[in-house]
Amino acid sequence: MLALPAYFNQAMSCSLQSVTPVYIPSLPNEHFRPSIQGARKYLEKDLQREIRMITLVTPSNPTGTVYNPEELLEWYNLAKEFKVALILDETYRDFVGDDRSSAPHNLFELHGWGETLISIGSMSSKPHTQPWTLLSIRGVPYTWTSTGQHHCFARVT
Repeated sequence: MLALPAYFNQAMSCSLQSVTPVYIPSLPNEHFRPSIQGARKYLEKDLQREIRMITLVTPSNPTGTVYNPEELLEWYNLAKEFKVALILDETYRDFVGDDRSSAPHNLFELHGWGETLISIGSMSSKPHTQPWTLLSIRGVPYTWTSTGQHHCFARVT
């Protein structure tokens, strides 16, 4: 599942692997936040268990939407309930807010977080690290394979 609008590379990565994403629409009057109720409806209808992950980018590329810790916890709980991975792409988090010393969420403090959460970060998007390309992925390896690795981080070169 991908929130719309989405960064073009996410959809392209899916199409290169013959994966058809389920899009969760977001509306401007809701600050481009995807509907968690809409996502729940998709997951409830997915009787064949074809949906393997929910992907959120915070702050979003291209909209800049930043999810607060409570929203991320709601998405985490939804993913956990339906036994799908929550891929949280936090590549641009250092560009948001004045207090960079505080964590953007406390999901890593939850018991069993590794069964649901995969966090992606990129050092190449941090100030003063260009032209280096460094990627961080935090999660339990078996969670990565349960997603089928249908995300752009699976093809990092």
